[in-house]
Amino acid sequence: MTKRAVILHKIKNQKFDKEQKLDKLKFTAISLNLSASYIIGLLLLLSGDIQVAYNLLQNLYESIDEHNFLYGRIKKAYGSACLASAEYYFDKYTDTNNIDFLNQSETYYNVLDSLYSKTYGYCLNMAALLIIKYNDVSKAKELIDICKKIGFDDIWLYSDAFLSAYEGASTHTILNKYKKAFSCEYNIVYIIKFIEDK
Repeated sequence: MTKRAVILHKIKNQKFDKEQKLDKLKFTAISLNLSASYIIGLLLLLSGDIQVAYNLLQNLYESIDEHNFLYGRIKKAYGSACLASAEYYFDKYTDTNNIDFLNQSETYYNVLDSLYSKTYGYCLNMAALLIIKYNDVSKAKELIDICKKIGFDDIWLYSDAFLSAYEGASTHTILNKYKKAFSCEYNIVYIIKFIEDK
């Protein structure tokens, strides 16, 4: 008999008393509910219904035990919903200049940072928020340095060049940094709007 056959034989021949059957049924129902809610949360996120996805995934994350087999996946999905929400409100701020949207964006970025400390997306976007809201160049530079170390992509070069210009670095330094940044692909309209707003 193969190892798989032995395991299947043991499972098939297991005997449970009534209480064990109820516990097993309860465990299965809870797992099914978590799995279904997780999948629905992902689908909502993918379909662009960010706020509903965020609320569902937040409730799931806050109610799940960290030893549950779905904990890591739910945490990751919740983090994605935080990032999507933060970016959504940041974009609304750039479109309207309504500070309430910037405040909401900051709230979501802080939740994201509490889940996953100093991720690339958090650092890059939070650096922009710190400049816009607080004019905090030193903290923004610290976050861009983290982006550089993570090395996910080269988008951080634009922020580095902007911060050098914002600080009043030499023309030569600024020019070299922007040349390096412009060698990377990025949405130039976003950069122009950001510079004009600042």
